[in-house]
Amino acid sequence: MIFQIRTLRKITAFLTEYKIPFAVIGGIANAERGRMRATEAADLKVLIQGRTISVFRKLAESCFKPYRRPWLGKAESGLIVSVEVEPGMVVDMLTAVFPYEELAIRRAEIIIIDGVPLPICTAEDLIITEPSQTAARIG
Repeated sequence: MIFQIRTLRKITAFLTEYKIPFAVIGGIANAERGRMRATEAADLKVLIQGRTISVFRKLAESCFKPYRRPWLGKAESGLIVSVEVEPGMVVDMLTAVFPYEELAIRRAEIIIIDGVPLPICTAEDLIITEPSQTAARIG
């Protein structure tokens, strides 16, 4: 795996400490489901229940270095909180908005990757979340 496992360990500890349910989506989840795909960042779907995106962003950015996509300039994505957990290791946390996204998080299966138990989105839910993930990055 190109992405550093210790980065996933750190972001998992953060989300667990603040009781934020999440699921691994994107390239890492696809690789675990048998479809290899290069990835520059870890993609997580997060359920920020009871928090606004602004509060969640401040919390995440108080623990990790804020990361802004070069094409966004100084702007922030409305639904994605990106942080650099370690140098060169970016995690994109996409906030769950729709009921099916919450269900995808709740249905995620725990898979152990290099000793780290991670909730990985099911193959069925990956089919649904991938188009919305792409739209969130564009919009």
